[in-house]
Amino acid sequence: METIRDIRIRLKSIDSTKQITESMRMISTRKAQKAKVRMGENHEYLSQSLTMLKEMIDSGKFNNHVYVAGSSNSDGEEDTGKPLIITVTGDRGLCGGYNINASKKAAALGQELGGAEFLTIGTKGRDYLKRRDQTIVGAYKGMSENPFYRDAVSIGNFVLNMYNEKYEKSASEVYLVYTEYHTMLSQTPISARLLPLESGDATISEASASDEQKYETNANELFGVTASTYIYAKIFGAMLESAVCEQCAKLTSMDSAVKNSEKIIDGLKLQYNQMRQSAITQEIAEIVGGANAVEDK
Repeated sequence: METIRDIRIRLKSIDSTKQITESMRMISTRKAQKAKVRMGENHEYLSQSLTMLKEMIDSGKFNNHVYVAGSSNSDGEEDTGKPLIITVTGDRGLCGGYNINASKKAAALGQELGGAEFLTIGTKGRDYLKRRDQTIVGAYKGMSENPFYRDAVSIGNFVLNMYNEKYEKSASEVYLVYTEYHTMLSQTPISARLLPLESGDATISEASASDEQKYETNANELFGVTASTYIYAKIFGAMLESAVCEQCAKLTSMDSAVKNSEKIIDGLKLQYNQMRQSAITQEIAEIVGGANAVEDK
């Protein structure tokens, strides 16, 4: 049975835990706000990149480009590459089901595609997939909470090198799995195909027939740069959105931990006061009993 001293020690320990979780909740709130601002700024850049890319694809002039769906390899050989899945998770825990949900989404997509390989951003996703004997061709860490555009460029170049026919084409298609932000309390893991890009059905008009003359560089090179820019922005956007979701999940977890700590502290205080009152009552009874015994003698 617990003594008053045991309860006092537990109260002190849980109160210390509560202070830590309150601090972590405040930190996560601040980080989530900063990440949301960066995510909003990238949305405009991503939207403009996508608009330009769609216009070029819908012109129908780049249907034979290696980045566009339905194109054929320049050497005529059959594509023997495997699907590549970029998985974005966190490097740390204490964020509820954020990491496990994204990892499960990636594993399920890999099973659906069959024989897929993985490129992981964040140690939690890497560890989850490694425990399930999945093939991991690249792993990045230390950038999940505060990603930078240069990180997305580095990852994007690695992916393009795997996909581009100028290199050993070990990736037949590329997918991106990350967590989509809805509200502070609602985030959903989703998947999106990065490569190949979908070709449009639009025909080349007279106005677009001479578009190549407007560029100082080769049209195919320009399309490649535009597609690469979009892929960098898309990966960066996914990393930023996942960073927001990670902090929101931590905020929710820490808020729940604070509330649970308060409930436990209230219960322990009630138990402490009851035991203390019982001890005082017992001491008074012993004193009165002793005094009565002295008077009887």
